[in-house]
Amino acid sequence: MKYVLLLILLTLAGCAEGHPREPSVYERADEVSFRLEQDSGVICSGWAIGHHAIVTDEHCIEGGVKGWRIDGRRVRVSQVLKDGNDHVILITDLYFRQVAKLGPVPQRGDEVFTLGNPDGQSDILLRGHVAGFKGTYVVEGWGKFYDITLIDSNDWKGCSGAAVFDSQGRVIGVVNAIWPFPNRGWKLAAAFGLRFTPDQYTIATNAGPQENWVVSE
Repeated sequence: MKYVLLLILLTLAGCAEGHPREPSVYERADEVSFRLEQDSGVICSGWAIGHHAIVTDEHCIEGGVKGWRIDGRRVRVSQVLKDGNDHVILITDLYFRQVAKLGPVPQRGDEVFTLGNPDGQSDILLRGHVAGFKGTYVVEGWGKFYDITLIDSNDWKGCSGAAVFDSQGRVIGVVNAIWPFPNRGWKLAAAFGLRFTPDQYTIATNAGPQENWVVSE
């Protein structure tokens, strides 16, 4: 009998080794989140929406798309898709193994988190809740933006473009700014609504290797 029990235990151990644990929601989010850094020193965040497409904030690339690295890798861009609400999709020559999923419209009080690069740090996990909503947000010298979700997380410069994930790891927004601005001793992260068209989403999700580049290193 002892030999039978030993055989069963060895079999169970083999099964355990053959079935590694499922990655956590934070690990899955990390697989689709990236650090964007330009030669000029500008640091932003971004997330994969397609295997060759990454989302970030339009104000991050106001100096152009040349001289950028994504997680340390030089990137070439073939197309820039804008939603008119401070977001862009960059069609790139890099391959992103995992792609983020979009989630439903958030509700006040929902738990959320971001993985960004505040103040130049890398892959910092910041947690919070949906604190409220604003229809518009006017930033002097910058413009007027729409469909604002306010998050009580400690996002800061370098987090621009970071995905706001819900508790299941789905993207429900993108960090764009700090509210109020200028800072008054307290702040919330402001995520402007994604306004890409269905055609733009189709281009992003179906994009493959490109031949015509906006920039070539």
